[in-house]
Amino acid sequence: MAEKILDISKTLNTLLSEFRGAQGKNEEERLESLETAFQQIAGKLLYGGYFVVTNEFNEMVRRVYLHNVEFYYHEEGNGVVKDYIVYHRNPEDPAKKPNPLPSFPIGSLHTHVSGVDITFEDNKNPANPAYRASVLVRAFQVEVVKEVAGVSFPQGVDERSTYFYNALFMGVNVLDGRVSVHWCDNDVQQCEIPQIKPRHNVGKFDEKIHKKGFKYHVKKEIFEQDNRPWAFYY
Repeated sequence: MAEKILDISKTLNTLLSEFRGAQGKNEEERLESLETAFQQIAGKLLYGGYFVVTNEFNEMVRRVYLHNVEFYYHEEGNGVVKDYIVYHRNPEDPAKKPNPLPSFPIGSLHTHVSGVDITFEDNKNPANPAYRASVLVRAFQVEVVKEVAGVSFPQGVDERSTYFYNALFMGVNVLDGRVSVHWCDNDVQQCEIPQIKPRHNVGKFDEKIHKKGFKYHVKKEIFEQDNRPWAFYY
């Protein structure tokens, strides 16, 4: 039993909406504030609810429970905390994409080549966000409530982040507007602190390598793990 217990009575919408980015006078304080905030949100995601998928008849077909989540946070402009692996951020070359890139609404799903993010970017300044914040679903488990023809899921926890697409969208009929994918808060009020570790295969940013054209340490001979404790699991 963990010594500290988290209060997860607030809804996920409230927790994400109350997030205001890193707080503190220096990088150390700002990183500590992020870990505290991420821990609270992770507790809610892992213990305080689940995704619900409904079909065209408004029937629940499955629940999707999260088992491992990774946070990503990047401050734009002259911000202190940088996380260049974030997909949805301002490009360094404004000619490539609109700059600044507007923020997603709180709770938006951002699908990309690594899986699916739940976003909670700076919405106080949606046209010119000060920071980007999101959480990647790294591992999950599907509970089938109603069988869908031709659709099946692995037993137990699935650690393939890109297969989260299937859990949310596979087999739903897009020809009827009643199909729904949404988060459902449960009645759990408290939880133990989730286990914490660095994110999977995320390299530490190096300015010297970056200037040479490498954004991340992707080659084995130069890979150095980013040890920020931004992954949570149980």
